Amino acid sequence: MKTLTNSLNNMRWNRLFTFVLSFGILLFAQACNPRYAKIDSPQPTGENSVNYPLNQASN
Repeated sequence: MKTLTNSLNNMRWNRLFTFVLSFGILLFAQACNPRYAKIDSPQPTGENSVNYPLNQASN
């Protein structure tokens, strides 16, 4: 009976660990995704400059 209780307890901890690990991976993936990243100081679109390489003659 004691082994059955230990087995059920281990299964419960394994299920909890699996849920917490998958939830943590999901949160980490969203935090690394640039679409969800917070921008502190957004720049207006008119002021964005594009830096071109110096050797434009080859284009």
